[in-house]
Amino acid sequence: MRYSRHLVGIGVALCLGAVAACGGREAYVYKAKEFDRNDTNFNKEPTDRSAVTICYNGIGTSDGKAKALAQQECEKFGKMAIATGETFGVCPLLTPVEAGFACRAP
Repeated sequence: MRYSRHLVGIGVALCLGAVAACGGREAYVYKAKEFDRNDTNFNKEPTDRSAVTICYNGIGTSDGKAKALAQQECEKFGKMAIATGETFGVCPLLTPVEAGFACRAP
């Protein structure tokens, strides 16, 4: 009986650690097919950008920080980031919020 309580305690500690880790992941620019070596753009910087997707965790990152990151990416091409919406489904589990932005000329 004592042994099973110890295992439960370890399980709870691991779950809490996993939840805490979720908040620690920084927002980043999502790159579709980033690891697809057959893609013609593999390991190349884009020459232009009409849209950008920011993956982030809603617990550890604010909408403002995602917007700032999108703006920084669009500015590389002389454009402004315009929010197009948020969704789920493309970004990984630790950064599940997918914020979409259009990169438009000012």
